[in-house]
Amino acid sequence: MRSSLALPVMLLALAGDGAGASVVPGPRFTADDLDDAILARRAWQAGHRCTGWVPEVHEEVAIVRGAATGGYDGRAYLDTAGLYRIELSGLEPRRSLLHEIAHAWTRKGPAALNEGRTDLLADCMAHALTDPDLLDPDDGRDLTALPDLRRWTNPKTHEGSDMLDEGRADAYLGASRLFRVVATVVPEQRLWPEDGQLRWRELEALLVHAGPRGAIVWDVLEGGVDRQREALSDKDLDGQPWLAEILSGTDPNRWDSDGDGWWDGASAAPGGS
Repeated sequence: MRSSLALPVMLLALAGDGAGASVVPGPRFTADDLDDAILARRAWQAGHRCTGWVPEVHEEVAIVRGAATGGYDGRAYLDTAGLYRIELSGLEPRRSLLHEIAHAWTRKGPAALNEGRTDLLADCMAHALTDPDLLDPDDGRDLTALPDLRRWTNPKTHEGSDMLDEGRADAYLGASRLFRVVATVVPEQRLWPEDGQLRWRELEALLVHAGPRGAIVWDVLEGGVDRQREALSDKDLDGQPWLAEILSGTDPNRWDSDGDGWWDGASAAPGGS
């Protein structure tokens, strides 16, 4: 096992942020696994490219594998000064690492809005790093245990939740799909304001300002869990929720609407065909 390494910021920046990419200020990531520290630094740079701003953060952020508990694949710890610790568990710690780093930009607000836009940012970071293995796959399952996303709460400690594991998993996946829908009508950078917070009234304003398509999304959110479950279903397993396909003009019943050999979700992603 490698000892804990606190690599200088510039060394990590040179470890692969992309040719010609400007280096922005960031923390010193420490980890038992050197690859985790390097990926974290590259993800930090990618987060800046996706959002256009740099969040507050401690000078040092510790990354600890095998420490996340309560059935979570990862946990991000933040205080008034920002991100200071990331714990990882689960089968895909590298994917979880991107999600937890993304929380530095999405630190405040209701659970569905925080987790959904964190997933959206993590996907943007994966695309910026041109590494499809870092994308968090959607298994296309029915959200049978989805709670009403407008009322879903997530315990601050990540412990002691009275939500069953299935309900919690569907809540996270439902929030992720929701922001894939929102991103079809609202520019992504508007979803990551510089105070790190997005509230329901602010999302409503963004959707209403987007016109009739945005109003449809808000109407679904206000319509309760049954409407949300239907709108966020993915019957053709192409990575695009039903409502996103309706708003984008693809066929919600066809995996490859335009016949180009790529599934609709790939075509809709940044850099997709």
